[in-house]
Amino acid sequence: MQEEKDMTLDEAEARHEEVMLEMAGIKAQIAAAKAHVHTTGEYADAGWFAKASSALRYKQAEHQRLQLLCGRLRREEKRNGVRPNLEARRERAIKGKFHELVRDELGDELYEWMWEEARRLVAASPPDDDNDGYEFAIENRIAGGG
Repeated sequence: MQEEKDMTLDEAEARHEEVMLEMAGIKAQIAAAKAHVHTTGEYADAGWFAKASSALRYKQAEHQRLQLLCGRLRREEKRNGVRPNLEARRERAIKGKFHELVRDELGDELYEWMWEEARRLVAASPPDDDNDGYEFAIENRIAGGG
């Protein structure tokens, strides 16, 4: 992973989005474990829960660093007269809001399952120069290839 101090604004914003999605995944797993306790009375493995909580804290710290970095880089761009790529930023904001809305609508457990399934599909078809792997993964899933 690239050092935060060497990131451009677009790279920092992209990483910020990734971290937010990773945090959402961890929160969904923790919420599912808590829901499991309420429904069955069975607690999650204490070691797993501690690791998940710790991972969330690290992601939250990275999230905060990236927010500060993005703010600093935006101020530098504005001071230097660089016109920001507003359309790309708007698209990233829409994606982030979309994930938030989907998670709220579907619930943590289904959202987490879908997130992990998407990861599995993309991992099954790594990107190459001509595509990012998503098209093949989706076509393969639709065709029944798993």
